[in-house]
Formats: sequence, structure tokens, C-alpha cells
Amino acid sequence: MDGTMIMHSLIVISFFNTQIVHSKTQNPRIYYMHITSDVKFRFATTLVTSKVANSAKASVEAHFEVTLPDAAFITEFVMEIDGQLYPGEINEKAKAKEKYDTAKKKGQSAGHVAQKPRHTNRFSVDVNVAAESKVTFNLTYQELLERVYEQYEHIIYVDPGQIVEDFKIDVYIHESREITKVSVPPLRNDIILGTIGN
Repeated sequence: MDGTMIMHSLIVISFFNTQIVHSKTQNPRIYYMHITSDVKFRFATTLVTSKVANSAKASVEAHFEVTLPDAAFITEFVMEIDGQLYPGEINEKAKAKEKYDTAKKKGQSAGHVAQKPRHTNRFSVDVNVAAESKVTFNLTYQELLERVYEQYEHIIYVDPGQIVEDFKIDVYIHESREITKVSVPPLRNDIILGTIGN
């Protein structure tokens, strides 16, 4: 090199938005949400773990809208119900919705992940939570971080739709080259405000 030092840095940005959710029944309570992002050589793997409790005497549906960074893709969706793991399966759209609706009518816990066509970085997850039960929801996505102006930016969107008692975001960075700067700006609440109430 010509003696100039190349600065490598990673900026971690978290966006938080509280969303008003209208429902005819009581929404299940999200009592735990941990987000763990592992960045290795500019490739990020992010795991979102959310634990939901339904204290009602009947099954209720929980709706999650997960916003991913533009370049990210979902690699795994797993639900844990009563200690049993239920990995997500990829089905044709109509068949997947039919399976979900059948389980929901039976009062069983079930999950349905659908991509919103107009917003390719948004995925909705509908989870039917059985009466007096708990469900753990795990969503893993990955993305290759792009370098812009000698920096890498890693964005984590967070929108639980309610106050969460046990909330945490951990980011681990493993790089072969020296990291010269890490910046974590404060949480922002301005990303999706225009869509609330619409």
C-alpha cells in the first residue's frame, strides 16, 4: 500500500418502534426478547428469540412483523412448544396458509411465516398460542455487510409491539483485521412511525 491507513469500522444501529396492536382478544404477553448477532468476517448471523405466554383460557393469535435489513435473508424459523421443537417448513403459499388455519381452528399452537410482496424485507409471522401455554419463537437471518466509506454498517430492527420485561441485544464481532472504531448510536423510534394507525 502507499502508506495510507485503511480504517475499518463497524456501526451497529438498532431501531426500536412501539406499535399499537388492535385485537378483539387479549394479545399474548411477550415476556422475553433476546437478539444475538454474530459478525464474522463481515458476515452477520442474527438470532431473534422471543418467548410468549398466553394466560387466557382459550387460544389466541399473536402477530409478529419482522423487519430485516434489505440484504438479509431468513435461514431458519423454529418454534418450541412444551419442550418440543417445530422447525418451519417451506410450503406453497396456499397450502401453508391452509395448514396454519387448520391448526388454529383446533386451538393448537402453530406458526405461519409469509413474505409481504411490496416490502421484500418484511416478513409477518402469525403464531396461534394454545390456552395457558408458552411458545418460544426463534428466527435466524443472515446478511453480508457491505463496505461504504471504509465502514461496515450492521442494522438490527426491533419492534415487539409491547413492553418486554427481559429485553437484550448482544452483538459479537470477530475479525481477522484490527477493528479501529465501533459506534452504537442511540435507539431510534422514527423508522415506521408513518405506518402506525394506518
